[in-house]
Amino acid sequence: MRKILVCSLFAFAFLSACQNLVPFLQKPALDIGDGGILSQAPCGPPCFWGITPGLTTKVQALETFKKHFDISNCDEWPGVGSAQEIWCDPVNIQFSTSNTVDHISYSPAHPLSIDEINAKYGPPNSVTVLGWSKDGANAVTTSVTMLLYYDDIHTIAGLPLLAGTTYVVAPSTQIGGISYLANDKWEAAKADTQPWHGYGDYEGPYWAGP
Repeated sequence: MRKILVCSLFAFAFLSACQNLVPFLQKPALDIGDGGILSQAPCGPPCFWGITPGLTTKVQALETFKKHFDISNCDEWPGVGSAQEIWCDPVNIQFSTSNTVDHISYSPAHPLSIDEINAKYGPPNSVTVLGWSKDGANAVTTSVTMLLYYDDIHTIAGLPLLAGTTYVVAPSTQIGGISYLANDKWEAAKADTQPWHGYGDYEGPYWAGP
């Protein structure tokens, strides 16, 4: 279960990083501001647009989405380890088999740094460094991303891809994506993390993608 969750979050962080690198390939996305992570408008983490993982039902969440998106233009597929997943740029939502929200992720519309989040909520409790490989068979890591875990607000901040095998974190490092998880998914997602030791260099373990 942990690997499924991490793979899903990694995929979201990777897509966010790619969109930031090649903006001319992006479809026009809804301007969601900071998504509430700092402004707490209309609600703060782990709530987005009134949707809270583990509490909000699928029916309630879709009603909210329909106020902002034409759902027929969104991408929908069976979720990774969940009953359903919907991507409406720049928001991704996954539902459990019990028809509640499992987790919701989004890309902030405006630049947002780690230092800004840490100033409001304190430093992350733990981190995961994830590797990306162009050759999955050999699993040679060529670039890395990093996930920051904030326990008190059940929030994961995904950072952009960097070339190499070491992730160097600075106060000005930009956030690529934000994810909120349901309570029952939080501890599973945090397995095999390492403690946050402040700004600086972080090594794996790595999960190698194709």
